[in-house]
Amino acid sequence: MKKVISIILTTVMLMAAMAIPAFADQPYYPCYEGTWHIKESSGTPIELQINKAGDGSMTIHFQYGQFAVTTYGSIYGKKVKSDYYEVWDGGDFIVKGTINLDLGDQGIWLDWHGYENGRDCGTTGYMFYKDNFKYTNISDSDVKVVLNGEQLSFEQNPVILNDGVLVPMRTIFESMGAEVDWYTPKKGNSNRSATATLNSKSIVFEVDSSYMSITALKNGQATDTKKITLNPPTVLYNGYTMVPVRAVSEAFGASVNWDGDSRTVYINN
Repeated sequence: MKKVISIILTTVMLMAAMAIPAFADQPYYPCYEGTWHIKESSGTPIELQINKAGDGSMTIHFQYGQFAVTTYGSIYGKKVKSDYYEVWDGGDFIVKGTINLDLGDQGIWLDWHGYENGRDCGTTGYMFYKDNFKYTNISDSDVKVVLNGEQLSFEQNPVILNDGVLVPMRTIFESMGAEVDWYTPKKGNSNRSATATLNSKSIVFEVDSSYMSITALKNGQATDTKKITLNPPTVLYNGYTMVPVRAVSEAFGASVNWDGDSRTVYINN
């Protein structure tokens, strides 16, 4: 019965047009990745695993006793919605339902509504916790960015994450004169990456990644590449790819200074 013959996963993509007002609060979704458990001991194994959280979706693996299902959830702020449909035993047994999550700062609430061969099994809820979980959020800010004496205008406000400032990728790179190219992943690979090139340097990074590669160029050819850790990482926020302003500016040789009184980032290149 546990052999899965086919799985049909239904996902509603994150609405790009959904406006998030200034000074909104959005979780940093990768902080929810990992294995979660309930506190109560029921004698039945109950477990939740979350992977690849970010970019509007996350992978959800839910186990209740011998029942286990893996599906993809669509992220709407602090709520995650997912559907599953599985055919077992050569088509003799069909299970389907919904698994919805509420993402909190202490844990995750899960609502599970299931059907077995058309029979409504009702809704069950569980509160999940994870050891050493630390909630992290992203919030819009009133931070200003000044490049070579001129204040930049952004369609999306800079945001604060891990005490660092992130800004919309395209605006900062084009303002510095860099050329930006996107890499479109093949089917089955969700890692979107971008390359920004300016003069004799090229940097490559992925969305929702804590790493960035910096390559020195000579006559258009790579001569040396190094990988650096980003803190804060790149994130997708309100439909915009946000990059850490200090790391990407310094990668292109610019100097970066912070004025705490005026909450302004000064970049000179």
